[in-house]
Amino acid sequence: MSNGDRFGWLKGRSTTDLLVLLIAGTICISVLAYGLVVSILVLFEPQKNHGPAVALLANTFQLLIGLLAGFVAGRTEKGMQGTDEHAEPDHQ
Repeated sequence: MSNGDRFGWLKGRSTTDLLVLLIAGTICISVLAYGLVVSILVLFEPQKNHGPAVALLANTFQLLIGLLAGFVAGRTEKGMQGTDEHAEPDHQ
């Protein structure tokens, strides 16, 4: 793969899309790291109460699923309404 093709998936995306992808990636990595730490603690120290940590992790997953559903619904609504006169120009 050449350097020209390396970032081909970025072409044609709006700034908003790139920002959402960056934030979503950061959040996903953070949540996965937190889940890994909680899982390790539960495995190596089962005698302690890990209920609050597991509940926080579950609530975070529910929040992220809700945010994703809202984002997808908004994108679908925008797509059904057609192009907006304030749309960003193509980055080509």
